[in-house]
Amino acid sequence: MNKLFTQKIIAQILFDNFARQENPLDANINLIGITLEGKRIVPDIRYFSQLEPVLLEYDKLHETMNTAYFMYRDIYQKNELRYDITVIPFAKIGIEYNKTLGHYHPVATNGLSYPEVYQVIYGSATYVLQRKDYETNKVTDVKIIEANEGDIVVIMPNYGHVTVNKKTDLLIMSNIVYCNFNSDYSDFVKKKGAIFYITKDGIIKNNNYEENVEYSVVKAKDYNKHFVRNCFGKEKDILATLIYNHEQLAFLKNPTLLKNHVTAKN
Repeated sequence: MNKLFTQKIIAQILFDNFARQENPLDANINLIGITLEGKRIVPDIRYFSQLEPVLLEYDKLHETMNTAYFMYRDIYQKNELRYDITVIPFAKIGIEYNKTLGHYHPVATNGLSYPEVYQVIYGSATYVLQRKDYETNKVTDVKIIEANEGDIVVIMPNYGHVTVNKKTDLLIMSNIVYCNFNSDYSDFVKKKGAIFYITKDGIIKNNNYEENVEYSVVKAKDYNKHFVRNCFGKEKDILATLIYNHEQLAFLKNPTLLKNHVTAKN
């Protein structure tokens, strides 16, 4: 990846492409693709119809709302780690804000699932993280992370996650994850979403979960801040870290390296 293609430059290209669309929720896929170093990247699309199983009020979906979000996969790859970007336009489906489908990662080793790293590169995001006991299949902890532009959020082992855009016209976020596994969406589909919904009326419990788990709302800058500082330095740029210091991301392939951070309380 040419060093000139920074995350901010990529985000600006994407923002400009979407700004030219009359309706970002029904964007022309050929006009929102990006070309980096001669490589044309057209996004995978997640349609609102695919989100039906996880939406609180799918029947409130407006006829002009077609595409929920766009996934630019495999923009850059190094040492079996993949860099992606996701674009989520603002929308409300009834009282609920637009969101991703939600998924868990499979267990890698020692009962720990693969982690993931996200960074907001335009706008703001709300991440609903729910830790699952893989033996009982019960949710044991919930963190709701509020992240602004530049913030990094590490999805710790055994946490499933959903990203919500509740206040930005366009949310653009990047992620790095180990290439060699498939995400598991089944729990979220089966239980109609995450354990809590993010809505204009506040945070609402999803009654398809029997667990009575409290949630805590945390600012991203305070979430695993020591680990983020040590891993990504003052620059706090996940793409630059992958390109120039990928060894710092070894925990994405081997979550046992996070054994002192798994509780996500630091």
